[in-house]
Amino acid sequence: MKFSTKIVLPFSAIFPDEKPKSIQEYLKGIDRERLLKIGSFFLGFSHTDSKYSNPYDFMGMFFSKENAPLFKTSILNLERFLSDKNLNQSDVEIPYVISSLNLFEFAFELQNRDDIKSEKDIEISVFKAYLLLNENSTSKYTHSINELEKKLPLHKLPAGLLLAQHLHNCDLTNYNIDKLFSTQFIRALMFFEFLGQREDCKVLLEEFYIYFGVSDYKDYLKRILPLSTNIINRTKESYTDIIMDDSATEKDFDFLDRLIINDIEVIEDFDFRNIRSKPLYKVSNGVYRFISPLFAMESIYNGLYWKLKEINDKLSKTSKIKDLYGLKTYEFSEKFVLNSILNDCFNLRYFTKTGDELEGKYDGAPDYYVRTTKSITIFESKDIMLSAEIKQSIYFDEIERTLVEKLYKKADGTPKAVMQLINNIIKILSGQLGFDSNYNLHELKINPVLVLHYRMFNVAGLNKFLNFWFQEELKILKDNGYDISKVSPLIIIDIDTLIFNKDAFVDQKIEIEDCLHEYQENYLNYTTNGKYFKNEQEAVQAAKNSYLPFASFLDIKVDEMGLRGIPRDIKEKGYKIFD
Repeated sequence: MKFSTKIVLPFSAIFPDEKPKSIQEYLKGIDRERLLKIGSFFLGFSHTDSKYSNPYDFMGMFFSKENAPLFKTSILNLERFLSDKNLNQSDVEIPYVISSLNLFEFAFELQNRDDIKSEKDIEISVFKAYLLLNENSTSKYTHSINELEKKLPLHKLPAGLLLAQHLHNCDLTNYNIDKLFSTQFIRALMFFEFLGQREDCKVLLEEFYIYFGVSDYKDYLKRILPLSTNIINRTKESYTDIIMDDSATEKDFDFLDRLIINDIEVIEDFDFRNIRSKPLYKVSNGVYRFISPLFAMESIYNGLYWKLKEINDKLSKTSKIKDLYGLKTYEFSEKFVLNSILNDCFNLRYFTKTGDELEGKYDGAPDYYVRTTKSITIFESKDIMLSAEIKQSIYFDEIERTLVEKLYKKADGTPKAVMQLINNIIKILSGQLGFDSNYNLHELKINPVLVLHYRMFNVAGLNKFLNFWFQEELKILKDNGYDISKVSPLIIIDIDTLIFNKDAFVDQKIEIEDCLHEYQENYLNYTTNGKYFKNEQEAVQAAKNSYLPFASFLDIKVDEMGLRGIPRDIKEKGYKIFD
């Protein structure tokens, strides 16, 4: 397991003596369709181990023989840049997913219908425009990081820097395609199962099926899942097309037309919200192209809410679900999904209480509670998001203030996740829990766990940063006479990681509490004391790795133990869709 980052090459690295033009000026005179093809080609690069990650390989692929002089000059300037910065080839790269998405958006807004520039000039212009997009995307965060170094105390600085540097693009660059597909599929199955059990969702589901021209949710998933398998099974880094043959029916075309982006939707699309919802564009009659393989995968579940919302907003007052967002976040994610997954993981082997069992009976009760022979684990579940504006903000103060409001405590003192966990720890330590008193605090650890439902929170540094608040609150408890020696650090787990690794817990190959303790000891409480390293570089790398999220730790642990397989939920529920 290794945490590393690469520097995205800016315009000034390759053209140090040139004043850049505007993006629009570079792209002027290039056919819109050609630019869309280039944008989707770049977006088709593998997010891990791409053969174009090396800048020499990228430029060798990109430039034709006609631009050999520019290629040579670019290589010389790159080598000078690397030497000046004391970097290696492996430390830098040109492809950057945000620049590729921005290039696609610029292309979509263009009205050019003919190539006025020559092939040679098109290569030069696109190359310079892309590097300028790199510079524009990264320079603002560099400024934010420089400011942050003046504001944060030294012990908080590494975690804060990682947050500031990676929050805006973590969900775009940090994902495992098998995990993404599996968890999107399972969560979609669970969402349809949940909605199908509710009488108040009957009209919404019927209208959803009518909108997509399908008979039921199985028919819908049958049609949307092959889009993802096209991506998983592709053999080259490039754009991916869906080409409809003569066997395609009008119904097939209508379904895909519901998933394509149009010109109006791309304009002012902050954080690519519309592209996330509609990940295809129409190249020509019968030919559809993926804009982003990632967004196409995420449309299976993440896109469902936005499609349902669009339909729900048009329903009559009597048929409309009044709070669809609350239904999805609270009733479904924070209760239905959490209870289902954790009940399976613990499998009635221990003393457990779900939020449903405790709600209304015990004030401020946790969302899930489990006591084993080793520990008490309390779960708080939050299906929240950071707004696109905050996620992309260059001001760390805004990011921190939002995290405080959503995950610590509101300005008026209302407790959020961290304080809710603290309040339940007080009850455990003082024997005031109400629903459980059959424990000996001298024999048990207390594990506080925050379950979040979006991958954007799997960002390096976030867990340690939230722990600063948690530890400050624990110190207050200690000052008030509580024995906090058995209270472990707060751990953030995303729901996808629980879903993806659930079978290992169900089969009792590993225990959740053992994984929590290992992560707490070797990551959150990491220290070099008692550890041997071959050299300083190895010690520095180990310190960096300690900022990895729990998701990275657990996924790799399960893989290395040889416990990874096709999730049982897909075998038992998903395969039936295709019977």
